[in-house]
Amino acid sequence: MRVLVTGGAGFIGSHIVDRLIERGDEVLALDNLTSGSLDNLKKASVSKRFNLIQSDLKNFEGFTGGSLSGVSVVYHFAANPEVRVGETDPALHFNENLLATFRLLEGMR
Repeated sequence: MRVLVTGGAGFIGSHIVDRLIERGDEVLALDNLTSGSLDNLKKASVSKRFNLIQSDLKNFEGFTGGSLSGVSVVYHFAANPEVRVGETDPALHFNENLLATFRLLEGMR
């Protein structure tokens, strides 16, 4: 199965990526690396069934370019992990969490 994991370089996303690869899935991890780390993907990066797409969901052109064709399942973990910023900068949370999710859903549709 071909699977997309958004936020795939984050703590939770990278563990999901590793497990999916162990299960035998082909995994695309999409991450802009603002809070995720390539170190989290060391294990996955040696697999031929893994591909990292370094991009931001808000600006990702791959939905129309076909780079996600054949994806059967999406695990969506891309978000701004700093909850306290929501009180001082709600626009940041709107853009990073809601707008990015909307773009993903539209791309999936």
